[in-house]
Amino acid sequence: MQSQNAESAAQYVASCVEFYDELYRAVDPNLINRLNQQCYLAEQVVETLNGPREYRVSLCYATPQQLDEMARKTGLRLRERWSNWQRKPYTPSDHMHVSAYVRA
Repeated sequence: MQSQNAESAAQYVASCVEFYDELYRAVDPNLINRLNQQCYLAEQVVETLNGPREYRVSLCYATPQQLDEMARKTGLRLRERWSNWQRKPYTPSDHMHVSAYVRA
């Protein structure tokens, strides 16, 4: 059972990485250059049925407005934004946000 969970987690991580790569290619290079100034490389090792698998992804700090711009350029639109996972209404002074996007 634990192997199945690890494999599911690996598939999820792989799909997230694939989505991020697609998003990265679709966005304006000038925006990417600004974001790269606020990025770092994250690495994760996931145990799969075929042994350990390493995933690397660049994580970037971005403002909600920058995320909205990237989403728009990839055919998504903002559906909802909250300040936390309990769906507290978002205000610009909040230090974190949860944003939900849907296909435009």
